[in-house]
Amino acid sequence: RFLGEYLCLPHDLTAKQLVAQAGLDPAPRQSGTLDGPRRISKRGNRHLRAAMHMPAVNTVRHCEEVKGYYRLLTVERKKKRLVAYTAVARRLLVSLHVMLTTRTRFDPTRFYTGKVPDAPNLAV
Repeated sequence: RFLGEYLCLPHDLTAKQLVAQAGLDPAPRQSGTLDGPRRISKRGNRHLRAAMHMPAVNTVRHCEEVKGYYRLLTVERKKKRLVAYTAVARRLLVSLHVMLTTRTRFDPTRFYTGKVPDAPNLAV
């Protein structure tokens, strides 16, 4: 599903433009003096955004480095589960873009190399 949507996009997109095309980029909610929370823009390709959700969930379950990044978001930064999955999907999209443009394999050690917080009761 991802490749079908990815191949329809222009080939000269940068990673930042690809994230915006998928609608996974953060957008501020502002009006006058109101400064609301940031959410994803959802301006891009909804099919590409949907195609990144399940790979994000499965990668969190099966890859320790990605699980460490997810735990960082949920345990230390107190993000909600879906917000953390969206952040993983965004980072996974950038990783896939780099893999396809450089023709390299997925290297999980480059996904997240920080300290993995302990979370025994973490619902994944």
